[in-house]
Amino acid sequence: MARAKQLLAEAGSPTEPITIGVQGSSAVHEQTANLIKASGEALGLKIELKVVPVDQYGNLYGSDPKAREGIDAFFSTWYGNLPDPLDVYSVFADGARTNFNGFQGVDADLAKARAEYDDAARAALITGIQDKVTRGVAWTTMTNLSVVLYMNDRVTGAIPSFAFLYTPWAIDLGAK
Repeated sequence: MARAKQLLAEAGSPTEPITIGVQGSSAVHEQTANLIKASGEALGLKIELKVVPVDQYGNLYGSDPKAREGIDAFFSTWYGNLPDPLDVYSVFADGARTNFNGFQGVDADLAKARAEYDDAARAALITGIQDKVTRGVAWTTMTNLSVVLYMNDRVTGAIPSFAFLYTPWAIDLGAK
């Protein structure tokens, strides 16, 4: 707490309230938001929670910034669409649809990583992008959800990723 208070003082001790959008039907969102609010208030921050009905919460992800007016942060379950670590960092490209805060500084590295065939060099570029995004606090990761997949040696083709949410995943299943 002492270090957090020191960092806030170095940042100028913000006095404006921070508004967090919370999905109204999600107990996890509400519980997490209440923990963040209590922690922030213990540090002297003003945290306000804005409950957004579930049928409107998806609008926060859209291209219309008006949906996010008055909201400084909101919770999201995010995942890569591909089994490639570069995929998740592509959202931080300048002008990307979900680059909500206009984060900049990774476009050149994204282009280099996409064109790099050497695995070690590509990994170094991706790690550099990760470092920039982490230090820039474009997102704050709170937890990492695993995709659990149980298979036996008679089945093939299942892809252990969140792709099951929007792809015809069963078409790839087969017998060994």
